[in-house]
Amino acid sequence: MKYGLLLSGVVEIIGGIIVFFASDLILPENAAALPLVKMYGLLAFVVGFINYQAYLHFDDNPLGRKVFMAMFFFHGALALMCFRMNASVINYPLAATLTHLALFVVLLMAYLKDVKPEK
Repeated sequence: MKYGLLLSGVVEIIGGIIVFFASDLILPENAAALPLVKMYGLLAFVVGFINYQAYLHFDDNPLGRKVFMAMFFFHGALALMCFRMNASVINYPLAATLTHLALFVVLLMAYLKDVKPEK
């Protein structure tokens, strides 16, 4: 689970930087929503930083599992949301869907690998 958080953190940090500094790649010609997209980029960076800190200080305790599960469901929900969007809302909705779906699957596999059987 620890390395799933690292992968999620790195992808979110890179994605946040790209969305913040190159918002025109994400948003199709809509200057009114530009501040909102920049705030989403900042949020993605912060979520990535939280993932990275959780990786650095990971301990298999209830708090670590809750952070992991929050990131797990976050990527699953974003994959579903991006899948429902069309290209008039954001550019490259399929790329966003596949990125978050891949992170969801990686986190799911990491969780299932570390599940301990009940005694």
